[in-house]
Amino acid sequence: MSVFTRLVLAAIPVALTWTLSWFGVFCFVNGYVKQVLGQGTEVWTQLTLWLIGGVVFWQATAAEVSARIGRRRTLTIAMGMSAVLFGAIPFIQDVRYLGPLLALLGVMHGVFFGVWFPFVASAGRASPGRSIAGTQFVFNSCSLLGILVGAPVMASGNFRALFLTASGVMLLSTVAFAILAAKLDEGSSKVTSIWRLRRADVKALLHGPFLWIAVAGLMLEPFAFHTVNQLLPNLVRKLHGFDEGQITVAVSLSRLPALLVLLVLARMIHRLNACRCYGVGLLVGGIGVVLIGLA
Repeated sequence: MSVFTRLVLAAIPVALTWTLSWFGVFCFVNGYVKQVLGQGTEVWTQLTLWLIGGVVFWQATAAEVSARIGRRRTLTIAMGMSAVLFGAIPFIQDVRYLGPLLALLGVMHGVFFGVWFPFVASAGRASPGRSIAGTQFVFNSCSLLGILVGAPVMASGNFRALFLTASGVMLLSTVAFAILAAKLDEGSSKVTSIWRLRRADVKALLHGPFLWIAVAGLMLEPFAFHTVNQLLPNLVRKLHGFDEGQITVAVSLSRLPALLVLLVLARMIHRLNACRCYGVGLLVGGIGVVLIGLA
């Protein structure tokens, strides 16, 4: 079995766990807060801030942890934690405790950006661009299918069954990843903690295109991304009368454009200018947010 094939297979359980712990929050937990706990948009916004704050914490922490125990183990632990935390959600009836739980649940998203991408690039270092594009195609496919399957359960209002089933899927995914990733080479180079960057490393990062990419990626892209995730379910519920199942379907179908783009990138990424592609992607995303506001 080729390294690329093994990476793609290992990406499936990671993608399922990430989808349920991220989009599952913005779809399933959003519906749970509205329908079961009877809370409004203001409370949901506060809960979202807990989640995003947790993601920021885990992104910084993941680099330190993976430097000590390795990327594969860090990913496996994060997946297991997400499964347990997600299964605990329907047993929480007080929003005061739901916020801290969502902050802990941000572990998968934080580890995804801080550990998963370096893991893929290292294991698929013969063709890192193709490896990342291929695994991202898997992620978007799982996002579409995973949330789409949950739509009928959302519509029925049986949230306890939804969360417990999702938790079980995440636990099985954790075991599957541990098996599939066991033979993937993380690389011989030692992972460097973000807290041990040298002055020369910082200077190198501030030269070339990285600074502009960091400004766009760290400041602009998350603003649009989180705005859509936060507001879209509430907007279509209020303005267009969507029920929870319809909202879930709408969110899942939003992955289709990403799938089409990744199909092209997986074959052509080694011939494209990565910075230019990223800029075009940000532009298209920004236009989309404006159109949502005008709709």
